[in-house]
Amino acid sequence: MPHKDGAAYHPVVCTVSLGSSLCLEVYGTKDDGTIENNPKWKILQEPRSLLITTGGIYTDYLHGIAEVEEEGDIGPTSVSNWDLLRNTDDIMDGTNISLLFWPVGFLPRYRDPKDAH
Repeated sequence: MPHKDGAAYHPVVCTVSLGSSLCLEVYGTKDDGTIENNPKWKILQEPRSLLITTGGIYTDYLHGIAEVEEEGDIGPTSVSNWDLLRNTDDIMDGTNISLLFWPVGFLPRYRDPKDAH
């Protein structure tokens, strides 16, 4: 589901991909504010890789990782960073686990509602 992470994660989010590859889809918005039907870009993140999201791609666009059952529309004409990939064999083979990192200094402090006075 395309979404924006919001101000709590600004200015940067880092995604580490474990297991299989993942395909991050980046969407713009239409003039009426709704999400475009098709992604502007697809960014393939290989296993054991780091993707850093910041700047305009973070603030001006929505992103999401679609569930992919098979490779289908994954290739040099549809993936923006295809020429940068190390290996394009069996790119969507297996289960992906992604770890997200962001600057914790920017997150609001959690307060347990039971401690409220």
